Amino acid sequence: MTVALFMFLALQQVQVDAVIDRDRVMLGELVTLTITVEATSNEPVQILNPSTVGLEILGTTDQSDVSIREGVAMRILTRTLRLRATAAGPGRIGATTVRSGESIAQTDAIDVTVVADDEASESTLAPHIRDMVARHRPTRASPDAVFVEVLTSTQSLMLGEQLDLAVVAWFPQQIRAQLRTPPTLQPPEFQGAWTYSHGVPHAVDMRREIGGTLYQVYVHSVVVFPLTPGNLEIGPATVSYSLPMSYSFLSREVRHEPQSDSARVQVMEQPENGRPAFFEGAAGTGLEIAIEANPPQLAVGDASVVTATITGEGNVALWPEPRIRWPEGIRAYPEGVEVSLVPDAARITGSKTFRYLVVPDSSGTHLINELSYAYYELETRRYVVLRSPELPIVAELTSTAPSSPVIPDARPLMRTGSGISVTHLVESLPAWVLILVLTLPAVTAAAFIVIPELQSLRGTKSRISERAFDRLEHELRYVLCELVGDTEQAAGIELASALRAAGVDTPIAAHAARVRERLWQANYGPESEPDPDELTAEVNELLKALGGAAVGVALVLFCVLAPVSALSAQSSERLFEAGAFRTAADSFAARAEAEPWITAHWYNLGVTWERVGEVERARRAWIRAARLSPRDGRVRTALQQLPLQDITSNRMAPVSPFTPAEILVAAFCVWILAWVGVSLRFRKSVTMPVVILAILIGAYGIRMKVEYEVQVAFVLNPDIPLRAAPYGPANPRQFLAEGSAVKVTRIEGPWMLVERGIDKGWLLRDEVVTLQ
Repeated sequence: MTVALFMFLALQQVQVDAVIDRDRVMLGELVTLTITVEATSNEPVQILNPSTVGLEILGTTDQSDVSIREGVAMRILTRTLRLRATAAGPGRIGATTVRSGESIAQTDAIDVTVVADDEASESTLAPHIRDMVARHRPTRASPDAVFVEVLTSTQSLMLGEQLDLAVVAWFPQQIRAQLRTPPTLQPPEFQGAWTYSHGVPHAVDMRREIGGTLYQVYVHSVVVFPLTPGNLEIGPATVSYSLPMSYSFLSREVRHEPQSDSARVQVMEQPENGRPAFFEGAAGTGLEIAIEANPPQLAVGDASVVTATITGEGNVALWPEPRIRWPEGIRAYPEGVEVSLVPDAARITGSKTFRYLVVPDSSGTHLINELSYAYYELETRRYVVLRSPELPIVAELTSTAPSSPVIPDARPLMRTGSGISVTHLVESLPAWVLILVLTLPAVTAAAFIVIPELQSLRGTKSRISERAFDRLEHELRYVLCELVGDTEQAAGIELASALRAAGVDTPIAAHAARVRERLWQANYGPESEPDPDELTAEVNELLKALGGAAVGVALVLFCVLAPVSALSAQSSERLFEAGAFRTAADSFAARAEAEPWITAHWYNLGVTWERVGEVERARRAWIRAARLSPRDGRVRTALQQLPLQDITSNRMAPVSPFTPAEILVAAFCVWILAWVGVSLRFRKSVTMPVVILAILIGAYGIRMKVEYEVQVAFVLNPDIPLRAAPYGPANPRQFLAEGSAVKVTRIEGPWMLVERGIDKGWLLRDEVVTLQ
């Protein structure tokens, strides 16, 4: 039973579905084929375009996404093919094959009906295919039988070169006259090849006389690009037609399906002599590369679309992505790939466009160095390196951005002090000191103060033990976010592609994707967990590798692991003064994480977020600062000048006039004072009120400490749906306004289960910022 279940799960690693928008079209109209692939493994996914009859492929568009289903990362790849109907009659879209490692999935073929209008003329062959058929002399001509042959433009070719293939069906005129419907040509199957179908199933205007017999010729042409060197095996092609059993119009028809012989073409590997070190397999003729930004000049924090376009002749769909070295101060996110073909050319030509969304973090001119792209020139049989000119992106500071409800007066930064606050001093005292102070006067005081405190600490440790790998995931998420931004939530091949686009080497990028999924499995998967020591060591090694791969990440990791103010060559204050507010915010956040008891770190973080218009992130930082220094005038003023929240949100994120540590210190002093009065034999009417006062003060301090430890989050954008289930299309229970506070009760991957009043629902972690 276990073996059977394992085999079933292995087969389910890849699922593929193919649908068309309509199955009946007019001649010349467009049809859209959507191929959806769902994969759970880490293996690369390869989608082989289907063969077509009566249709031709004009272009393809690929998109990818990642979702978490029951704790398992699911990759969803979508390929959209644009097809045009080129011949009237029955059309067909062959099976789509998807490979991922050892797993292979395939869809069913799809039948399409192409209807011609009254003025539609008969389809004609491309001139080079017509010449190839005209030069061919069939060897098995028979005046009484239909036969089919497979013709190839050459018997040997170079890897990446185009192979023209024609399926030719020879119909004797006496058999052709009996046909009531046009025949259907089924092209051969290929192993290890990429195909483009011209979609011309017949050419009624082409006739040949052989051995005194007049033949009607039907031709279906296919363009083939081999994927691997060696022998390309071409399977048999089939022609299907039906003949009536008698001359009666109502007579039954008998179906015939003659097949051709198999064929073989030799594919030679590209030579090693002169091959550039960064060559990744691109081949073609007359390739050109261009890179541009739209807009090239923008404000800091705004987005620009950078496109790298490769045009030329060859297998456009398989041209690899160029390697772009993004400068410091720019974050780049892959947005998609678009393939466009020119169907009327004798050779496959077109363009492949790679789109990136780039966001500058600092002002100035960010220069993208010249782009180098190596390919094998098939016409001259040599390697060529294309180079694009440098691309400048100018980022400027703007003080009138409409999306930035920033206070007009520039708020200065707070100077970081070296003193130790009362809160940090109390929290750093050993537990036995506090217990000794409380237990010496009376056991009753210990029951009211010490036990709840210890239970809170044990609960915290219990929660930490339940998620032993939370710290590892947090550190890895922080590093990945610095490299790829929001794409750090992706998994598998999408995360690896994003890291490669950020300049990380391919082996390190693939290893990062595997380690990320292991952490997800350890935190959110079944009870069986990996070895903690082994996984911890693996994540630490990965963090070191990522730190060596990107200069920007090395600076961030250095800021996290060492005191920023003392060791960083480019301090947070200098980044702030230079206008690199987002980078400065990351640096202040690293300081606050390393020294969370210092008010200045949180206050400066809020000031930085305020400058870029992130109001709720600034509110979160200033609330943390106010809880550390509740009587600081600058912090109180900053909070008061922010947009007002609703009553529920204010109650969920309270700020006391005193810190919990200050309240507990006052309770300790009053408690000791009461027992000093007992030792001096004061009357009970004097000591008992003091004891009760100490207990009330201590209870208030414990209450505030518990409220401060509640995990609260603020909604970042307006009209965010509170979903009934953790997936995008789920029904919303209500829509939350910007700045609404919610209580976080559970975290599952990129989703949070939150409470607000009597309502519960799910939010994406990117839609909120947590207070703790």
